Amino acid sequence: MQQGKYRFSEEPFLLKDFIKNKDYKTIVDLGAGCGIISILLSASFPKSKIFAIECEKESFQKLETNIQEKEINNISAIQCWIEDAHKFIAPNTIDLVVCNPPYFDEKKSRISPYIQRQLARSCKIEQLEGIIKETCILLKEKALFYICISPQRLVDVFILLRKYHFGIKRLKPIYGSPQKNAFTVLIESTYNTQDNTTMEIPLYTS
Repeated sequence: MQQGKYRFSEEPFLLKDFIKNKDYKTIVDLGAGCGIISILLSASFPKSKIFAIECEKESFQKLETNIQEKEINNISAIQCWIEDAHKFIAPNTIDLVVCNPPYFDEKKSRISPYIQRQLARSCKIEQLEGIIKETCILLKEKALFYICISPQRLVDVFILLRKYHFGIKRLKPIYGSPQKNAFTVLIESTYNTQDNTTMEIPLYTS
């Protein structure tokens, strides 16, 4: 990896494979970065209209470049703060929202000197709440929200999902190997429903 450059990890691929195969008319990728999740979803759901939301200038430029180079027609890139997405997308119209947010509590993680790596790694609780609050503004009733999160942030996410009326439906822990602790958890929830949670069989990536 070049110094100061952000390299996407395996989480976007894991998240994409976790998403139910349904007919989604509209999809929003909150914090799209360079667009890897949006591009994967575009291939899986070619009939869907995908809105890729990214605020950071350099990442947004890469997002636009990737869309153009791959000649993708069903992704619209929008440069704005996540909390402002509803100013560009009509509220309560989206079938699916996905997010692979920064994993770590900014107060507990080592801060990188490189801005892109810092944005990719650390997240204040207020920012995490902003993601979930914006998701509930965008989604239709009983529509789906998928998020990929570190086990360190699970309690934060559960509290916020309950606060904004999401019912947790599926959890899938991801391990690097049977000898290691889970490094991420995939969560499926639906807006304005009750919890009915299934803990799925763990996935080992190696």
